[in-house]
Amino acid sequence: SDVNLDLAHYPEGNTIVVLYTQKAFKEATQGPDWSGGVYDGKIRLPVGGVKEVTDQLKAVIYHEYTHVVVRSMTGGKRVPTWINEGIAEYEGARFIKRPLKELTRAAKEGSLPPLKRLEGSFSALSGKESHLAYLQSYSIVNYIIDRFGTHAVRDILENIGRGDKTEDAVRKGVEAYSLDYDRLVAEWESSLK
Repeated sequence: SDVNLDLAHYPEGNTIVVLYTQKAFKEATQGPDWSGGVYDGKIRLPVGGVKEVTDQLKAVIYHEYTHVVVRSMTGGKRVPTWINEGIAEYEGARFIKRPLKELTRAAKEGSLPPLKRLEGSFSALSGKESHLAYLQSYSIVNYIIDRFGTHAVRDILENIGRGDKTEDAVRKGVEAYSLDYDRLVAEWESSLK
């Protein structure tokens, strides 16, 4: 319900969750080694012999459930990965704080990939590249929420659900603040330095 409240959306129907051992998860999902869970219409989690619900497990559950809400909000339309993963990381950060030292260092060195490159899948990235991509995604979504409120993220998702391209969806979500996609990204990048 925390995620539903933040995004002001409640998906219809049940959400199926499948629990796996680590080995069975890898075989079933064919995902990258660094994956802590998958949402492909069902939430798939490698929990193995978990004996208690840790903060790490809660963070993964919130993360994956956020993908359920995002898909429902947008009617299954393609959501740029940095937005989808950034919101999911933001929700999971209730339990596990995201240290941004590596991200800040990369920004100061000018070695962050352009955000537009993070619109596609992260699955082909190496473990280190994916870690930075998730930090980058989390950081900009966190920036949007801190600066403009959760409604800006909801507006962006609703715009995508109506069929807007990423740049238009973001622009409409923050235009009340005299920003567009590129200026938003520039402000966020400046905040890291």
